[in-house]
Amino acid sequence: MNKKRQEPELSNEETSQGVNEVMITLLGRLAFPPDQLIRIVMKGKRTPEDYVRGYNLCDGEHTLTQIANEVHVTHGTLSPIMSEWKDAGIIYEVVKKGGKFYKRLYKLEVPKAQKTERVVKPEDQEGASSAQTTQETQGKLPSS
Repeated sequence: MNKKRQEPELSNEETSQGVNEVMITLLGRLAFPPDQLIRIVMKGKRTPEDYVRGYNLCDGEHTLTQIANEVHVTHGTLSPIMSEWKDAGIIYEVVKKGGKFYKRLYKLEVPKAQKTERVVKPEDQEGASSAQTTQETQGKLPSS
């Protein structure tokens, strides 16, 4: 006997939603290539990698408060940033049971903080007898 595995049928609404999300992702990549999108998300942020993580949490499931907690900012700090992102066209609102949520165009790769060396000259530091090297960690925006 050959038993066929019964796949659950999707409603027209679920099928349309899936197709719409694929189209939004593809069009989003055309309008905002990854290097451009990540620059928009990270621009002017003290902890840019956290904001990329926050952008990636715009999946239609996380609330603004949950995203703010992950980015380590208040709801009041993140709200205007989300408005800017919405105005820029890199996220959109989804209203469903439980409130208003945001969806991203597509998931971004979180950049790793890069180690850079900075030489401190003796004249820049009181009492230094020779040049000293210090390590600093800083996020780097992708090159244009």
